[in-house]
Amino acid sequence: MDDEHMRYRRAMILLASAGGNTVPVIARQADEDTVRDVTNRFNEIGLACLTLSRREAVSA
Repeated sequence: MDDEHMRYRRAMILLASAGGNTVPVIARQADEDTVRDVTNRFNEIGLACLTLSRREAVSA
């Protein structure tokens, strides 16, 4: 998966979360762990989470 595609997926997860969707609902499009990782990193560092490498995105 290239960087642009990964950034797009993360942005879509954040938009779905901001729209009030729950993790299980969002996870219909992505793994639940991925949804939680992205939303947790967003809560920690904001929009910078969109440009992190895959390893950085999931490390706490």
